[in-house]
Amino acid sequence: MSARLWLNGALVPAAAARLDPADRGFLLGDGVFETIAVRDGRAWHLPAHLARMAAGMAVLGLSCPWDIAAEAEAYLDAMRPDAAVLRITLSRGVAARGLWPGEMTRPSLVMQLSAPPPAPRPIRIVVCERTQRNQNSPLSGIKSLNYLDNILARAEAVARGAKDALLCNTSGDLACASAATLLVAVGDDWLTPRLADGALPGITRGLLMRAGLVREARLTVATLSQAKRIILANSLGLTPVEALAARAIGIDGEALARMTEATRGDARRRDGGPE
Repeated sequence: MSARLWLNGALVPAAAARLDPADRGFLLGDGVFETIAVRDGRAWHLPAHLARMAAGMAVLGLSCPWDIAAEAEAYLDAMRPDAAVLRITLSRGVAARGLWPGEMTRPSLVMQLSAPPPAPRPIRIVVCERTQRNQNSPLSGIKSLNYLDNILARAEAVARGAKDALLCNTSGDLACASAATLLVAVGDDWLTPRLADGALPGITRGLLMRAGLVREARLTVATLSQAKRIILANSLGLTPVEALAARAIGIDGEALARMTEATRGDARRRDGGPE
């Protein structure tokens, strides 16, 4: 979508943007990122995204010489998108060779806009058999640049004729989808995996929990056999699941509408947008 991106505090043509080959984000996945929906020219839930990014930076011991919120606003002001997806990436940057970066690093901050995805359509999913989520790793709670487990899970889904895969943790409990929070309707409740089970603290997840529409619970593959409805949720939308492997799953349009309103209405109130 965007022919220009924001690189280390400046707007540059995408074709001219360059990162040092010694950048640790490229070499080692040493960094964090956020993916944010842009609607009506604004980055929705930007404070929540940046708070999660800051928590990830603290886990990795990253610092940033820029005010990321101000940089994001400057980029959006320059580009004036109506609807888009904003990706913010911060790597530790260039440092001496080896795992330990030492004290002297030069971080890299990249922001790029892309076209918004199409409206979510019902999908078929499977339970991942090849890859597990390590709920004991501090990386399970942050959006680090190392997404290889997620990539392997999505690759398995595609190989099995599905759009996404659910990951279990090392104890066999459900944690998440490859790039989304798992929401499961059991009885009269909408449930989502616990953070302690390896779930990422998703922005949409938090909004739905604060609205009282979803609650945490320990979920297993056996729980899925009781599921009346399944939704995958992330900051770019809510995707209904129409099939789990070979089993058809019904779609609850009313629940989708309530959840969508809860996430978008909250953004309008918190971020000062139109009611």
